[in-house]
Amino acid sequence: MRIRAVVAASLLAGFYLVGLALIGSLLWLAVQLWGPLGGGIAGDVSVLAAAVAIGLAVPTWQLLRARPEAPDGVSLGEEQAPALWHLVQEVADAVGTRVPDEIRLVTEVNAAVWEDAGRVGLRRGQRILYVGVPLLQALTVTQMRAVVAHELGHYARGHAAFGTVAYRGSRSIVRTIDGVGPERAAGLLLTAYAALYFAVALAVLRRLELEADLAAVRVAGARATREALKALPRLAVAWSAAVDRCIDVAWQRGRTTAEMLDVYRSLVAQRSLAGSREVGSAAGATLTSRWNTHPPLTERLSLIGGEESDHEPAGQSDPRAAVDLVVDRDAVAATLDTEAFVTTLEVVVRFAAERGADELYAAAADVTGTKRRGLGGVLDILETGGGEALRIALSGNAGSVDAAGTDNPLTDHVEAAISAAFVASKQARWTYVWGQRLALRSGDDAPLALRPLVARACADPRWVRSLRAHLRECGLDEATAATWALPGRAALDPGTLVGTDPQASPPEPPELLLPDELLLLTQRWGGRSRPNTDVLDAALAAAALAELRIRQRIELADGRLGIVRVRDPTPTGDRFLDSVLARIDAGPAFPAYEWLQTIGPDVATAAYERGRSFGRHWAYNENGRYTLQYPEREAALHTTRSRLVEALRTGEYEGSPAVLGMLLWATEMLKPVLGRTALIPRFWLGRLAARDPLMIAIRTVIGLYMPLPSDGSGGS
Repeated sequence: MRIRAVVAASLLAGFYLVGLALIGSLLWLAVQLWGPLGGGIAGDVSVLAAAVAIGLAVPTWQLLRARPEAPDGVSLGEEQAPALWHLVQEVADAVGTRVPDEIRLVTEVNAAVWEDAGRVGLRRGQRILYVGVPLLQALTVTQMRAVVAHELGHYARGHAAFGTVAYRGSRSIVRTIDGVGPERAAGLLLTAYAALYFAVALAVLRRLELEADLAAVRVAGARATREALKALPRLAVAWSAAVDRCIDVAWQRGRTTAEMLDVYRSLVAQRSLAGSREVGSAAGATLTSRWNTHPPLTERLSLIGGEESDHEPAGQSDPRAAVDLVVDRDAVAATLDTEAFVTTLEVVVRFAAERGADELYAAAADVTGTKRRGLGGVLDILETGGGEALRIALSGNAGSVDAAGTDNPLTDHVEAAISAAFVASKQARWTYVWGQRLALRSGDDAPLALRPLVARACADPRWVRSLRAHLRECGLDEATAATWALPGRAALDPGTLVGTDPQASPPEPPELLLPDELLLLTQRWGGRSRPNTDVLDAALAAAALAELRIRQRIELADGRLGIVRVRDPTPTGDRFLDSVLARIDAGPAFPAYEWLQTIGPDVATAAYERGRSFGRHWAYNENGRYTLQYPEREAALHTTRSRLVEALRTGEYEGSPAVLGMLLWATEMLKPVLGRTALIPRFWLGRLAARDPLMIAIRTVIGLYMPLPSDGSGGS
């Protein structure tokens, strides 16, 4: 591990040496070309040398002049939590390092250490231990001891210096490549070198996490360390659910910070969360990649060992809640009142309003028997006396906006739809204040009191005209309000996967779309390498968008960011693609990676539904048993792979097969499908995918293009 750390640090220094050598080579080439050729090529080479020099110099200068950012969270003094400070002192002595200068509470389900280690991360400076309030509320004192031991173990083993250098160096490398231009030849060379650096550096960081786990075992015991690690995914689910419930109540009155923490504790204690039983097992199934900073949970638990390895240091078992270590509970509550967390709540409020609007538009479509028409269609129903029908349609689908027990779901949903339209048009914003009802404020910070007028309009059709006039006065055009407040919240139409002439003998094979082909290949050749659910959902959504792009229905603008815009809303004739196109057309101008996250689960559900009955029939097998067989599916699967192999063999890197290859590359499924020998096609597909906004979006969603998580040795 030490050898790898030295190699990684050397590679970081070598990155800039490669850049300087590249600049020198380009300058030498330019000088040689100016004589015989004059301008033209020589001028282009000179411009390229200047661009590389600027791209290398600016990030390096920024790195050297970097100042530590203001620490997050709320500082917790020794007089506010003497027992917690005493625990940290004991752990620091046990692992052999100095006590942090400051403890700060944050709202993440995590703990981390940070040290102001100078501009290049090598000097001794102020040390901060970050502790998540959700951990304090849910872990025992013994488990918290394990968490603190893990974090301080980074310092005892000298991990912090390397972590800081790796983090700042990685930021500088990314900025350098962006400055030079990742699509230029110089940028490609630097990118290839950077990939080598990250592969080595991140392998070291993963090893450091394992060593920190062993430090936690020595100080707090194997059982406490294992329980703390296994609890983190479940606590993250509980914290997210507590935030949602807090927002639900805030539609009517609002919770206090104490009530919010009570809800979270009850969710953890009751273990009544949907899917909480699967969290522990699912946590170990996350994508294992050389680009992750932490090892998979299964590997960490395996290192700690099973029940037979349980041991606890004498006198260290303490089943009390870790929050009992804090005397000043106001400091814990104050953490929830920080600007960063309140901003997070306001984002959650926006999505909650959009969910309520989505349910309302779906109910309106059921009432009228037509497609969704947005806010204008809802007001038309109310004005013609259809409020009771809307209320009945909503009663069977109570949404988040009325989870607090309100007896007025129609008013809640209409208010949510209007609020979502105001926010989407950037004419208003949500403001959250603890203990108060949610407030929608206009651009000049004036509150928009929609509730009274909306309640009257829902109760009496004669008030709808006044509501419409008020909305026009506030600048909201009901005709342009999105019919899908939050794309991806309702089922897509899977359509049917049948041949062009099902009556033919033999039946003609169906026309497979890119999502169908991708799903077939990953199911057949995935094996242990098959992507996990989140990765496959994102890839299938990208495949649907790629199919629409091939058919020239959508386009991706703004370079690598890939803002998705509808180019032609004309139906394609495929019900599945048309339902995806309708989502895109009705939604906002999201970047591609946001669309993959919002519609990914729905696209995956539709894709599985399409393929469930494809080519299925009952037949006798060789053992004389009546079983399901899928001969058409197998034929289509091998045809798909053969088309891909043939396209790559002939160098056809455009068209549907090449796009399918890039999708497989982005999900790291290209090697299982093509085999280990297809090195050249994999190389070229990787180059093409690195320039395609959809493939970049997949990698962004699954975390391969994300920066390291902290300016230090990382969190738990």
